[in-house]
Amino acid sequence: MPATTIVRLMMDAAEKEVPGRTAVGVSDVRLNRWLVAAPAVDVPLAVTPTAAPDRVEVGLGEYAHGIVQLGSHYPPAVPPWPAPTAAERVPTITAERFYTERWMFHGPRYQGVTELLAVGEKHARAVFTVPTAPGGLLDNVGQLLGLWIVETQTTRRVVFPVSIAKIDFYADEPAPGSEVGCTLVVRSITDRAYEFDAQLTSGGRVFAEISGWQDYRFDSHLAIEWAYRMPQRNLLSEPQAGGWMLTPERWPREASRDLYLRKYLNTSEQAEYAALPATSQRRWLLGRIAVKDAVRGWLWEQGWDALFPAEIAVGNDPSGRPYVTGRHRDDLPAFSVSLAHCAQVGVALARPGASVRVGIDVEQVVERPASTMAFALSEPEQRNDCWPTR
Repeated sequence: MPATTIVRLMMDAAEKEVPGRTAVGVSDVRLNRWLVAAPAVDVPLAVTPTAAPDRVEVGLGEYAHGIVQLGSHYPPAVPPWPAPTAAERVPTITAERFYTERWMFHGPRYQGVTELLAVGEKHARAVFTVPTAPGGLLDNVGQLLGLWIVETQTTRRVVFPVSIAKIDFYADEPAPGSEVGCTLVVRSITDRAYEFDAQLTSGGRVFAEISGWQDYRFDSHLAIEWAYRMPQRNLLSEPQAGGWMLTPERWPREASRDLYLRKYLNTSEQAEYAALPATSQRRWLLGRIAVKDAVRGWLWEQGWDALFPAEIAVGNDPSGRPYVTGRHRDDLPAFSVSLAHCAQVGVALARPGASVRVGIDVEQVVERPASTMAFALSEPEQRNDCWPTR
């Protein structure tokens, strides 16, 4: 669920708890965990008075909490920020490509960025058309940061909100379909997070101002960015001569790994992953990614169209041998597959046919006496940490 939809839920809960008052601000928003909207979950919602009579604390279970400021009317609007004086240019990505090429993953009800005006070293400007989803307009602000990141940054470009220091409202949100201007200014860039402020205007008047919005930066690489954006047509793995797949781990942090596993694992596989010991999860995931990519890679060579990784289910027979089946589709042909993982890599081999003999393994090279190494391995093999065998 988008962070800004959670903010909207907080505001609605506060207004319901204190009838006759309007949410005119939100502060100290903390977004602690993903709140998955499908399948549906029950989340406890608590509204608690604070020492200040016009403020209540709203908590959504372990997922998020914040302070909502209530008032009988909106405060006077602040003046619009002056036009940026720093150098800027027209973005290379158009508003249409922004969504069709999945630079942003949002569905139609959240797609409100309709004109990308400019980006600079530390700012961006755009026009939004107010979307219909609850919290959708504020989500467009976060999307604009995503555009600025794509246009200006080369590493760790996948981000998600973790906190918002303050949002002030000076009027009701414009009706869906209305045009809204947005100016965004990046205040801080670290290895872990971006922090920015933003101002939203309607008819030349400021109706909302955001201060101290922080987005966490996840591990990501340009080499696999298309696989993250459009997993139905791209691989995380690297095809190798001989028809096998190599999957190097590019997401060492758990939070980053979670992003990629949700692209590859269906719900039952996610539950299987969660039940594994933490020490086994990383390599198990690498093996699953490799075997799904091995199957998809072979099918694409035969002319198949888009195929999401989650449409392929991987299981193990009683002997432990892996097998694949189609999930939510009956046209997946029979395959014989083999997978292995070692250290920070997974490998897999897939061949059509239910009873084809296939096998692949990967072994870690450890330090051994020079005489043993020379006897057992060639010089190239001695230089590798892991090497596959078939």
